[in-house]
Amino acid sequence: MVIFFATLKSVAVLMGIGIIGFWVLAKRIVPLDVLKVLTPLVLEVALPCMIFYNIITKFSPEKMPNWWTLPLWWAAMAGLFLALSLLGMLYIDKKNRGEVGISLFYPNATFFPLGIIPFIYGPDSSLLIELFLFTLFFPLLVFNGYIFFFRSKKATYKFSLKDSKIFNRVLLATLFSVFLKLTDMDVYVPNFVVEITGIVGATALPLLMLTIGGNVFIDFTRRGKFNYLASTKFVLTKNILFPAAMLLFLILIRPPESVANLMMLQSVVPPLSAVPVLTARAKGNVSISNQFLISSFICSIVTIPVCLWCFSVYY
Repeated sequence: MVIFFATLKSVAVLMGIGIIGFWVLAKRIVPLDVLKVLTPLVLEVALPCMIFYNIITKFSPEKMPNWWTLPLWWAAMAGLFLALSLLGMLYIDKKNRGEVGISLFYPNATFFPLGIIPFIYGPDSSLLIELFLFTLFFPLLVFNGYIFFFRSKKATYKFSLKDSKIFNRVLLATLFSVFLKLTDMDVYVPNFVVEITGIVGATALPLLMLTIGGNVFIDFTRRGKFNYLASTKFVLTKNILFPAAMLLFLILIRPPESVANLMMLQSVVPPLSAVPVLTARAKGNVSISNQFLISSFICSIVTIPVCLWCFSVYY
């Protein structure tokens, strides 16, 4: 039960920060447009700094010789998620299959695990480094794959180097810092630069959760008439079926322990908070995407600790 209570505490802390973000916007303490400033600040500055600092100070290629296999394991996991997502599209809400698909397929891959890992595995756990390497290509999949869930609608896709986010700062920060470590050139990075990235990176998680809370508030105000049946089916699929299928997959495949931990974490977290934005870009039903997101976030307070406890017992 230690895992259960540690996870419950970590989720409660994350949700608490998110609730503050929700409350700040609900009370109009700051204007709604503040998210347009905070979101790029977090994703383009704070998160890359966090990644750079952690890899430069904690990544050891000698102690982690199989680090390069992590993106491959992520690809295998994405294949499983895609199969489950396509299955969910058949029965959750046939009128909004694209919205169901991206909400199931895209997990909150970085933000929630960043908050959970230190509570369960310790603040110096190598899982933090492995998480960055594991999700290395996740942004590329998000910005270039979502449109294919909406092929039956009037969504159009024109490739744009800028919109594709091929050279996003998270990817560049990860690759650059790994290159420095592999070539032993990290010793030439001035200490004050490392310290600066550490200080700025330390703001990433709280800013991320405040931003998510604010986005959830906006999603809540745009939820429309609540579809209880579809939302219930979605929560049962995303919050319960996904972790159950992942646990079975891990028991059968038996990957390395760190990979199993990362895969399980990816399966239990709620959808990516940007899903409603992606739905709007594809001219989909933003209201139902908001409902799926909100429902999964609320229920994850209970389902994440329970699922990770089951993982600790049966794996």
